[in-house]
Amino acid sequence: CVWLLAAKVVRYDLFPSLHAQLYTPMPGTRAALATARAGAAESAGVPAIERVGLEAAVAVELAQVIGAVGARLGGQPALCTDVLAALLAEVVSAIESVLFDGGPRRRFSQTDHGLISRDLELLIELFTGSTGQSRGGGERGGAVRLSRAQAEMCVRPLLNVVMATAMDSSVLVAKLQAGAASLPADHPCSAPNLLRVLRMRDDPDATSACAAAESPSGAQSTNK
Repeated sequence: CVWLLAAKVVRYDLFPSLHAQLYTPMPGTRAALATARAGAAESAGVPAIERVGLEAAVAVELAQVIGAVGARLGGQPALCTDVLAALLAEVVSAIESVLFDGGPRRRFSQTDHGLISRDLELLIELFTGSTGQSRGGGERGGAVRLSRAQAEMCVRPLLNVVMATAMDSSVLVAKLQAGAASLPADHPCSAPNLLRVLRMRDDPDATSACAAAESPSGAQSTNK
């Protein structure tokens, strides 16, 4: 019941805004997509594109939902934290969908790492009621919230992938070819994580590496 409630809130109430807005180019910068693609062939890096982050997309609505859960279930702390944990897991899943299957408007580069990392930290702060000073669990001003450890546990799998977005595609490819398949799956530089990041991009290095990985011989080597 808890997970169904969380899924309903995120998928039907919040996800439309997330899917429509999160990490799309800011209004007035859509032409930068074409500029970036044209310039990528002529320069070493892809021009940065200003994107809609979590704060602009759904942070206010999400904070209201978290506050409502805390207000209604504050007298049952265990149930309240269960609902919040389920809600956070669903939000993380929605962000993953936007990042990894967000369509042509969301082709990322190394320059997007800072925004995505800040959004994950904002997500943790929303669910812990923290602004950087308070790091304990339990209640925030009378409202039940998750502890930072609980929130980080939910976010950690996605954060492991996002950590790899700080690297240039050529570096990701080099790490993939240098034995990433031997690393644990939850390591930021494991083969699955590196490939997920490369599939978020469309620069020549990323495109070539993904094509090679999807070939029969490439699939076998990355799965070893």
